[in-house]
This record gives sequence, structure tokens and C-alpha cells, in this order.
Amino acid sequence: MRPNRRLFARTSETEYTEVLGSRDQSGWDHLLGRLDVCNLTEKDIIEIYEEGKHRRYGLLFAVNGAAFAIGKLLTGDPKSGPVVLGGMTVETLALAMILFSMIMTFDIYKFGERMKKLDRDLFQWPGQLVLAAFLILLAGGWSIVGFVSPTGSASLFAPGQ
Repeated sequence: MRPNRRLFARTSETEYTEVLGSRDQSGWDHLLGRLDVCNLTEKDIIEIYEEGKHRRYGLLFAVNGAAFAIGKLLTGDPKSGPVVLGGMTVETLALAMILFSMIMTFDIYKFGERMKKLDRDLFQWPGQLVLAAFLILLAGGWSIVGFVSPTGSASLFAPGQ
């Protein structure tokens, strides 16, 4: 069992407010930049970093996975043409997911940069490279899903459309 720790967030120049120890009740991400670093051990900083990173990557992959399932529903029977659900086509979904993936990648990057201010050993080039690779793979995958026909030609630039 982990002992209760006390974290304090600076609310003004002279005032500190105790942060609840439970991650479920308060979270820590929104406090970055306001945490009094003097009250944090290296273990606390790494735990905050790992928790925030895990939540962000989890959201990125959960939303992409759910959108892929929706995209699978939208494809329907290839013989009857593309299925449209509430005005959404596979191309629209692909564009939305590319944009979402870019925004989440930017958020993860900014989070890593903020955490690097607390501990310079965090979010080094290998982590940045992995993040960039995820974005390239996700955006590339959604581009293929949304804009490449099964015959291999890009549907976005196909003649006669």
C-alpha cells in the first residue's frame, strides 16, 4: 500500500493549496506549471509523467480504434456503393481522425516538454521519435482508408469525380 503523500499547488505568490492524493479525484495534469517543485521528489515527477503520458496515449488509441470500428460500419457492401451515416462518409471520418491524431500528438508533445522542465531526463529524443512515428502511422493509415480505392488508385484525385 502506498503511503498518502501531500502535494501542494501554488495558487498565488504566497498561498498553497493541498492537492488530493487520489488521481481519480483531482488528476495532476492541469496542475503542471503551478506545482511547487520543492515538494516533489523525483519519483513523484516520474509518476506524474507516466500517468499523464499513459492517459494521453490511451485516449489517442481508444478514439482511433473506435473510429476504425465506425469506419468499418460505414463501408458496408462494396457492390452497393459507399454507405453514408448521418452525412458522414469514410473520407470525412478519415480527415477527422487525421486532424484528431495531429491535435493529440501536439498535446502529448507539449505535455512532454512541460514535464521536461521538471526533470530534464524525461521526454528525450527516443520518446519524441516514437510519438512522431505514431502520428505518421496513424495519419498514413487513415489516408489509405479514406482516400485509396481498393484497386490502389487515390479516390481523391480520380478523374471524373
